[in-house]
Amino acid sequence: GFDEFGFDDGFDEFGFDDGFDEFGFDDGFDDFDNEFNDFDEFGFDDGFDEFYDPDEFFESEFDFSFDSMEYGGVDEFGEAFFVDEYGEVYDSAAQEERENTYAAFNELDAETDWDNYDPDAAAELIDGIYIDDIDDFDSDILEGLLIASDDYSAFDDDTMFGFANSMDADAFGDLGGDRVFDMATTMDWEDFDDMDNDNVFAMATTLDADSYGLLEDDALMGMAMGLEYDDFLAFEDDQLYGFVENMDWEDFDDIGNDSVRGMAMGLDADAYGTLDDDYLKGMAGGMEFDDFQEFEDDQLYGFVDNMDWEDFDDIGNDSVRGMAMGLDADDYGLLGDDHLMGMAMGMEFDDFFEFEDDQLFGFVDNMDWEDFDDIGSDGVMGMAMGMDLTSFEDLGSDHMMGMAMGLELDDFMDFEDDYVMTMATGMDVEAYGTLDDDTMMGMAMGMETDDFLMFEDDQLFGFVVEMDPTTLDEVGSDAALGMAVALDVEAYATLEDDYLVGMAAGMEFDDFEVFDDEQLYGFVENIEPENFDEIDSDSVRGMATNIEPDAYDDLGSELVEGIATAIDPLEITALDPERKTAIIEVVEPESLAEFDGDLLGGIVAGVEPDNIAEWDPEVELAILEGLDCDVMGTAGADFDQLLDSPPDTNFDDIATAAIGAVTQQAGEEFEDLLGALANIELFEAVAPAPEGVEEGEPVGPAPEGADEGTGAETEATGEVTEGTGQGDAGTGAETEGTGEGEATEISSEAGEPSEEDTGTGADTEGTGEGEASDEESNSESSEESVDADLQTESSEESSEESDSAE
Repeated sequence: GFDEFGFDDGFDEFGFDDGFDEFGFDDGFDDFDNEFNDFDEFGFDDGFDEFYDPDEFFESEFDFSFDSMEYGGVDEFGEAFFVDEYGEVYDSAAQEERENTYAAFNELDAETDWDNYDPDAAAELIDGIYIDDIDDFDSDILEGLLIASDDYSAFDDDTMFGFANSMDADAFGDLGGDRVFDMATTMDWEDFDDMDNDNVFAMATTLDADSYGLLEDDALMGMAMGLEYDDFLAFEDDQLYGFVENMDWEDFDDIGNDSVRGMAMGLDADAYGTLDDDYLKGMAGGMEFDDFQEFEDDQLYGFVDNMDWEDFDDIGNDSVRGMAMGLDADDYGLLGDDHLMGMAMGMEFDDFFEFEDDQLFGFVDNMDWEDFDDIGSDGVMGMAMGMDLTSFEDLGSDHMMGMAMGLELDDFMDFEDDYVMTMATGMDVEAYGTLDDDTMMGMAMGMETDDFLMFEDDQLFGFVVEMDPTTLDEVGSDAALGMAVALDVEAYATLEDDYLVGMAAGMEFDDFEVFDDEQLYGFVENIEPENFDEIDSDSVRGMATNIEPDAYDDLGSELVEGIATAIDPLEITALDPERKTAIIEVVEPESLAEFDGDLLGGIVAGVEPDNIAEWDPEVELAILEGLDCDVMGTAGADFDQLLDSPPDTNFDDIATAAIGAVTQQAGEEFEDLLGALANIELFEAVAPAPEGVEEGEPVGPAPEGADEGTGAETEATGEVTEGTGQGDAGTGAETEGTGEGEATEISSEAGEPSEEDTGTGADTEGTGEGEASDEESNSESSEESVDADLQTESSEESSEESDSAE
């Protein structure tokens, strides 16, 4: 399309139209989205290099090279455009304006009288500079323009930032406080952090203290963020004080710890006392642990001392620990109690483990003991466990008491037991009375058995007395045992019964093995009999098992009864025979008779048979009554049923011995009658038949008038044999056969048949059948028969009756 002009555009050979043939030339760009390319790299000539000279477009002295400011070409409307090094596209008019502005700088130099320079012209030049080009201008030119301009409010904040950041630091002093103030108010506060800190420092120190009060809080915060630690140390004292005082105290936490430390350490100790508490709190919260270690001792003391103690809890534990550890032990003694309490409240459990032992001891020792309760258990536990045990032992009673008051019940379980023991034994006896029940309980739970042996006698007694006795069963068996065995026997007698019951209830079966004989006896002796029932059966059995059998008699009937009845019937069977025998022999018979049947059965079941023969008849009768048994078979348990069990049980032995018991109960008049009954088959056999006797064959002579084969109880051997015959009517004895009959009830008081039931009263189970006569004549006949038997046999069997009773 350019052939008619006599030159080749380099495109005809590719067979496409560049869209400009109709205008007579081709720019070579329309198809490339306005991206200029001179095409030399592609090895062919675009036909423009000989016509385009960048110098014709850049008329100023500033070096806008072809690499940074490129001619873009001509757009589709025929307008030339330019692309700068930032990718911005300018039309020819904008570029011309920009070039004209920059060209005007050619006229500015060191001889320019900026004081008399036209302010509007200066403002126009400032406003016409492209932001990213500002740094290309000489600092003196920038400074002069700012001097010449009398109003910065119309400038863009980015432009103002560009000037502030591109000038030399000493230029701000030439500008003066008012112009710097205008610059600071025009800038965006966030831009200060992007400035060179030397320039920020120059701006900040050019301003006076009054100007700080007029600046927005954000501007001061921005300048503080743009400054470094050392910068603040270069402020004049009054100037830095004004800078800090006019900040918003809540902004310190956003500035950065290095800058905050600079402000804090740039102030002197007197300034801390003048600043509002909030500013010290804000600066403290804006610093980290290591920052406080950089303070001089006196300076840090002044900083902490002038803080409000209540603010420590709001600062953050890392900062508070930094302050606390930055002070020495002597400083703790000079600070008020409230400040130590405040710092303790502001720290966490782990913080106290970072202290040196002597330092932590000094911190805790200088606190008011009453303040521990306000700190929080986490902090108190940290203080206690953060010290080594030797240092902890050196704390006084009041401090131990105070720390205990500051702990929760469960906290004591997290201590190593030596610490709790040291705390408890480190208190005076009077201190225990100051602590609440939960604290006392917690200390007890936090100790082991041996720890209680470390108490002095009076001290341990005071410890136990000040506990709530109802909590003793909750402290754990180790603690309950420890308290119990560490007390002496005299203490048991002095303590109220509730404490002994509580300790006993808190112990387990095996714990009572630890007591020595005298101690356990004293412990049990001082418990009220009726209170054993409040103790777990297993624990009472532990006491019963470990008390010597001989000591049961010394304890007396009521105590032994209390012990026995508090044990579960199933558990009492585990007692050894000696102790079971001791229970039966010591407890009064009338009390034995009131025992629960299962319990009494459990006791009797374990007694050695030889011991049963030694019991007094009234004891035997009481046991039978307690077991709800009637040896005459007219009420209660049926011995036939009892004797169905395997032979040689204790129930069999009781039955054998029962004759003596009933004799005593019935009186002398009944003895002769029972002597006659001795030859009557009363019980079934509880042992195999004697040699030469067939099973079921009667043993011994039959009573006069009775058929052969009746079962009789032999008096010489005490054995009960089994027969098949029938019993005579009117004997008042219950016999065993295969028949059945009516029972006659014998009055225990008179030894005579009752008026209501007269007759034979014999139950038979054999082939015959006993009959009862209702006729008076038959009754009289029966009585005569019995009297005759008694008269003829009483002399012969008196000695045998004694053996039978035994």
